[in-house]
Amino acid sequence: MLKELESNGAAIKDCNPWYVETHQHGIKLMAEWNEALLSLTVSVTHRNWYVSYKAIWNTIDSLIGQISETKIV
Repeated sequence: MLKELESNGAAIKDCNPWYVETHQHGIKLMAEWNEALLSLTVSVTHRNWYVSYKAIWNTIDSLIGQISETKIV
């Protein structure tokens, strides 16, 4: 997922949690992997007003879906 974001021009800071500046429509994300729960949490921390959450989550869901054995809750 991180490689895909980077290939599309995103800047990624830190590691677990990761802070992602997509450089697209003001969208910023935060992601955190919980090893004990085998759980990835992704949060939208910023977006421009004209970008719907639905559009963002459709894209995130497709990226997460590429990770094998992922359960989207």
